[in-house]
Formats: sequence, structure tokens, C-alpha cells
Amino acid sequence: MREKGEVDTAYTGVAVEGNVMSIRFTIRYSNGDPLPCAILSESVKGMNTLMRESNLAIFDLLGIDSEEKASILIDTLTQGSKLFDFIFRCFFGSDEEANATADKIHARFGVNRMLEGKHIQNTVIAVVVVYGVYHTAKLFMPAENAAPVIEAANSIIVNAGRDLNLSGDQMFEILKDGVPNKRKAAKAAVQALLPAKMKNDTVVTIGGDGGVTIPSAVLQSLPDPGDIDTNEPPKTLDIDGVEVTVIASDIQKSTSGWAVTLPPGYPFSGKRIKAELGENVRPSDMMYRETLKVDLTVYRDPSKDMRVTHVLIRSIHPAE
Repeated sequence: MREKGEVDTAYTGVAVEGNVMSIRFTIRYSNGDPLPCAILSESVKGMNTLMRESNLAIFDLLGIDSEEKASILIDTLTQGSKLFDFIFRCFFGSDEEANATADKIHARFGVNRMLEGKHIQNTVIAVVVVYGVYHTAKLFMPAENAAPVIEAANSIIVNAGRDLNLSGDQMFEILKDGVPNKRKAAKAAVQALLPAKMKNDTVVTIGGDGGVTIPSAVLQSLPDPGDIDTNEPPKTLDIDGVEVTVIASDIQKSTSGWAVTLPPGYPFSGKRIKAELGENVRPSDMMYRETLKVDLTVYRDPSKDMRVTHVLIRSIHPAE
């Protein structure tokens, strides 16, 4: 344990002064052209937002106990034409907590590994950035364009996990729980990577030589940050006059033992969706009919990427 107020100059990866722990990480762009101030500013804002939205995941990936988590703020940025060097500061309740946290990080990964070209902290930040890219593709890109981005992001996350001695499943579980607002994190990740879109062949490496690389094809396929709406879609959606196919019934549950499929062009069309009957709909109106024109409400779960959970049939149109 270091003395109160002593600066941890022995470790370039993690330094402690008082109750503040500093962690340094780098982002390197293969395009060496100087960046316009506006692009640099947007990138820094995006990285700062991403750190705040992902602070639980960052500390979990570093193996820090939940009660020792702290607020994160990017404090310093050193810019070169090809390199951003960030320091983010973690503010703890006491000097002892900050020192204990730094000691745990070094004990888990070893001092030498924290000093190598591929720093552990760079790997952790890379995983968080790429997880944001993964959700950008999942939430905001057309399916045909998103597939290769998701595949590449998955591969990067799994490979980085090996460096942290974590399996792919463990990585995704930590990220899923540690990045609660995935829409904001997705937009922030794209914003942070904005300098990479200045030239089509730019590659981003987080960390030194041998760090985690995000290929140009993935970077160029991402949407512009301004096109990303982080507002949650409505949890319910009313659809009137839609023809559904009745595919199941459970006579033991006369108002909730139903299932339907929606036609093409609607949320989760073609998939079996549980259906409940509104107070003005009688089970006898549903019996022995394969298709119905109905007014319904679709219910979606924000915790499951807005997946449709069930529909409520509010009314049935007369047979034509």
C-alpha cells in the first residue's frame, strides 16, 4: 500500500494521487492528416460520454469490486497527427480506496503486463468502444449492412477477451450488465471514432503496437453520429386494421392463450407472438378463424433490444 498522497510514478498504466486514480490509454489513427478542431471536439465528447455510460463495465473488466466503482472523467488529451493520448481519472471516496483499487489491478494483471505495448487498460477501453460499434450496427443500421459489422465486432471482443483471461460469453455478460444505456453508448462510440471517417482507408488501433485494431471497412460503414437518435422507441405501438394469422389457442386460458403472426412490414412479422384479448373481444370471435383483421397494440421490451413480447387485440373487424 502506498502512502497517502504519494504519486504512483512506477506504473505508467495506472497512477494514484490522493483519492484519484489515473488510467492512460491511446487511440491511434493510420491517417496522419491534422484534424479539424470540430472533429476533434466531437471525438473527445463521444469518448467522454462512452466512458461515463460504460464505467460499470470498465471496472468489472478490470476485476474491481462493485463497492469500489467510481465516477470517470476524461481529464487530459494529448493530440498528435496520428495519436490521441487520453488520461481518464477515477474519483474515489478516499485515498485508501484508490490505492487498494490500483493494487488490485496490478495484482490481477501483473506490473509487467501493465507496461507492455498492449496495455490491459487499452484492451478494456477497446472492448468498450467495439461493444458500442456492435450495438450501433444492431440498433441503427439496416440488417444487410449490419451483419458484417456485428461479425467483425464480435470477433474483436472475443479476441480481446482472451487477453483479459475471459471467455467470449463472460465478456458479453459483463458488457451487457455494465453498459446499461446501449443506445447512448452506441452513439458515443461512433462519435469517438469520427476522425476515422475523414479518409476511407483509415484504421484505428487502441493501444500500442499489437493493440486492438478496428478495420477500415467497419469504420466506414458506420452511420454519422448526427443520424443516430438515442431516444428509446415507444414501448407500445398501436396498429389498426392489420390482418393477422391465428396460429394457436389454449382453451384453458380463454383471454390470454392465443398466438398470432403479423404480416410482412410489421415488427417481428412472421414470428409467433403471444396475443391477449381486450375486454371487448370474445374468445368465440377468434374460434375457428385462420385470419382476422384487428386493431392491436404491440408491446416491446427495452431490456431486450425492443423485442416484441406480446400483442393485445383491442377489437376485431367484421368479416368481409
